[in-house]
Parts: sequence; C-alpha cells; structure tokens
Amino acid sequence: MSDLKKTVVEVRDRLLEQATVGNASVCPICERPIKLYRRHIHTEMVVWLIGLYKLCRDGGWHTTLEIEERTDHLKAGGTNGTLLVHWGLIEKIPVENRGGGPAGRYRLTSLGEDFLHGKVSVPKSVFFLCNKIVGESIDRVKIRGALGNHFSYWSLTDA
Repeated sequence: MSDLKKTVVEVRDRLLEQATVGNASVCPICERPIKLYRRHIHTEMVVWLIGLYKLCRDGGWHTTLEIEERTDHLKAGGTNGTLLVHWGLIEKIPVENRGGGPAGRYRLTSLGEDFLHGKVSVPKSVFFLCNKIVGESIDRVKIRGALGNHFSYWSLTDA
C-alpha cells in the first residue's frame, strides 16, 4: 500500500472512531463537513417494502412510482423505501432519469422476503458517514416491530 493511501486510510479510521451521531466534523483532507447519520427502519419503509412485495410476484423490477401506486395505506416516500437497499432487503438497478435526478428499479431480495415473512430480523439502525454504511446497531427488529402499531400486518399483506 502506498504511503498516501495508508495515510488516507488512517485518517478515515480516526474519523470513524471520533464520529458521533449528529455531530458534524471537518475532513482534514478535503476540508468538507462530514456527519455521521443513523437511519432506523420504520413503518413507512415497511409499507413500501410490502408494496414492492406485491409487485414482485411477477419477478420483475419496479419503480418507486409503481410501488407507491400499489401502496393504498400510505404514500411512503420513495426515498425512505429505497434506503432498504442498505439493509439488503431490496436491490436496485439504476435507470436513466430524463429529469436528471436519481432513478432506479427495485426488487425484493431473498432476505427481504424472509424479513416480510417474519423469518429473520435485521439491524434496527444503520450508520452512514459520507453516504457509506460504516456500521449497524446491535438491536435487531422483525417486521412487526418495524411496522409498529399503526397498521395490521395482515391487512397490508393481503393482495
């Protein structure tokens, strides 16, 4: 490993050690502000995942718009649902967006299906630094815990 790469890795590791959720720091290399974020899996994300599940029975890939149209109970923002890729519950293939913003098509992973059927738990939270996952919570959650008390699991999964 080159000396420069070794130095960058050391700086990154030191930043990770010092990072606390919500407190901004400045990168000593690029001098840009950086912040550690924690994202919890929550109700809207689970409702979005159920909407995707209903569409994925055909085995295809689907846009956030298609998923939200399928989700009658809640207009879960696509941004929240698409974060489930970081839990490994969905996968994304990028597509060209004529508007210039991010776009993609999504489908359920086998882990996502197991999560929906209550067979597995996932980390309750993941931690991001500079848009990259740097850790996950020790606490784990199954679908009913992530869904909360706002909805009936059975009414949401009924096709």
